[in-house]
Amino acid sequence: MKKIFLLIFFALVIFLGINIISKFHKAYQQIVVNTENKNLIDAALKNNKPFGILLLGDQGWEGGANANNGPYLTDSILLVYVNPRIKSVTLISIPRDLWVKIPTSGWDGDYWKINAAYELGMDDKGYPQKLTQFKGSTDPGNLAKYMVSAVTGLPVDRFVAVDFSGFTKAIDFLGGVDINVQTTFDDYEYPIAGKEADPCGHSEADIKTFVATASADMQLLQYFPCRYEHIHFAAGIQHMDGATALKYVRSRHSIQDPTDFGRARRQRALLEAVKNKIISFGFIPKILPFVSTVKNNVSTDLAWDEMTTLVANANTLKDYQIHDLALTDQNILMDSFSQDGQAVLIPRAGFGQWDSVHNFVEASVSAALKLLTPTPKK
Repeated sequence: MKKIFLLIFFALVIFLGINIISKFHKAYQQIVVNTENKNLIDAALKNNKPFGILLLGDQGWEGGANANNGPYLTDSILLVYVNPRIKSVTLISIPRDLWVKIPTSGWDGDYWKINAAYELGMDDKGYPQKLTQFKGSTDPGNLAKYMVSAVTGLPVDRFVAVDFSGFTKAIDFLGGVDINVQTTFDDYEYPIAGKEADPCGHSEADIKTFVATASADMQLLQYFPCRYEHIHFAAGIQHMDGATALKYVRSRHSIQDPTDFGRARRQRALLEAVKNKIISFGFIPKILPFVSTVKNNVSTDLAWDEMTTLVANANTLKDYQIHDLALTDQNILMDSFSQDGQAVLIPRAGFGQWDSVHNFVEASVSAALKLLTPTPKK
């Protein structure tokens, strides 16, 4: 996953400001991949123009990725849509199994789950026919930004990507967080990092025979028990270190809360917990060592000038209202299957009918606008 949560700390800088700006500059430059000189954030704030920042969470090479599980597949995809005119922020959760056509050969390409967009964008060698703007050498987040914009109909201007290791380091740097667990759940199939290919005592010939069986995918836990661990979370306030918090937001196989939509809810609970911890932690003097801690696990195209713009507007931005919006099978999406048998999500209006999703998102954002717009006095 990835974690998406570096933006929490960016938000801290935005909301509270920092006194060590020149020293922070040098550390910050180590995570920036921005190749533009234009300060989009400054222009958007001055002209009351909406802008979007895409948060991505990936495994990274330290997250146990292997040949069958790419290191930059994004388990978490969250669009932060900022509307300066009405002083609002909408957090839009995008399910990773959304089935989309990704332009890996000019404007043409193949269908993938949307969580592959970031990794495909980075892979210039494997996909040399990508348009220049979608090459990783230009900006590794551009292809993912394009796909999320195509799905939501909203502008996506910048991205922040954090991997598993960066996520756990960030939470541990804070001394852990207190999370309000809404639902007690157990997951007996949580993958153990580094054990993805462990034979668990089986011979290579036995494994080949097992994999060839029709029910192999349904019996992985029974056949490879050493690859998984049992995790349990009880309802109520729970203190979690980085490793535990990562398990909390990654879990996908519990009986009580198994879906990606449940994971998105847990991520928002973690976001709230981190915000509360930062307020009480005295984080500002520690921003420089924090960036040094996670610099190898974070990538963003938020330019330094854009960060300083956000700091300069801290007093205004801290008053913005925050709203949640998730694209799920309970509103605008439905379950389906790809031609090769993968379980995917598509618009309820039909395969490739993204206009219906655009209309849904626009209506949801407009509803927030109406709530925030004062009623004229008669």
